[in-house]
Amino acid sequence: MGVLVYNLYDRLTMKKILFIIPLLLLICSICLAATLGITTTKSETYGLDQNDIAAYKVSMSEAGSVTKFTAYIKNGDGSYSHNIKALLYSDDSGYPDSLLASSSSTSVSAGYGAGWFDITISYSLSSGTFWLGLISDDESGSIQVYGDENGATDNSTYVSDSFSSPSSTAPTAGAYISDRDYSLYATYTTASGRTRRLF
Repeated sequence: MGVLVYNLYDRLTMKKILFIIPLLLLICSICLAATLGITTTKSETYGLDQNDIAAYKVSMSEAGSVTKFTAYIKNGDGSYSHNIKALLYSDDSGYPDSLLASSSSTSVSAGYGAGWFDITISYSLSSGTFWLGLISDDESGSIQVYGDENGATDNSTYVSDSFSSPSSTAPTAGAYISDRDYSLYATYTTASGRTRRLF
């Protein structure tokens, strides 16, 4: 009888351990997560017309590998889905320069309500200043990204390019430079394995 009780106790203890280990790993991953910059959702909306790029400037204090962009957007078209891409640019004296990475075309479903939307994009960065951007193939401007006009001076650009084949260097002709911020951030992993969000 004593052996039976001991074996039962031993099995229950093992189940607790197996339950606790994933929980501890989850807690550790949360503890390692950190953010840079603004974490609130912006209140204004800006339509992305076909081939238009909306991008803004961010600073990175460490090297890391970008794994995705996340944008707070909506699709105001209740009948059709539309496509967007994430674009990552280098910086040249405060303006977007070389296109470092472009995501695959990602579909935003018809009537997608306001919410955070992930776009897979991969690139390894050193510390420095970069530009995070979105481009759409939507002719009607139904894809809307959230933002406001409270960013730093000359913090963003809005300019036309090609959705199917974005230019290797950020277009400057007709660019609208403003103090706009967008609800758009990049998630990256550092050499130490920490996952952060870049704003």
